[in-house]
Amino acid sequence: MSKNFNETLQSNVEDLRFFIPLRKGALYFDNAETWQECYLSEHKYKLADNYKLTLIPIDQRYCSRDFYISDFKSVLESGFVIQKTDIEQHAEDITWYQKLGNIKMVNKANVVIGGENIGFK
Repeated sequence: MSKNFNETLQSNVEDLRFFIPLRKGALYFDNAETWQECYLSEHKYKLADNYKLTLIPIDQRYCSRDFYISDFKSVLESGFVIQKTDIEQHAEDITWYQKLGNIKMVNKANVVIGGENIGFK
């Protein structure tokens, strides 16, 4: 993101994509958060008003999320939200096995793969 964060958001609203941990809607029993690709929507809030923004998931089974614009910059910098920087960048469930003595552990994670940032959930 450039120095003038709000201008960057407003000028690229159609092109910007982000990954954010989201839960499925109320009709789904699986309540685990997973990284989901989202786009910015100005349906509820206009970015020009400098109040809030809404991230809408591409997968409509997941719930959207609203942020105050002042908070969004900090969650983006902290890695809670990851900007999509490459067309190949995507979220993926991974499984790996680990042997500890006589115990075989199964580990699972939902991760963002590719791009400049990597996120784990």
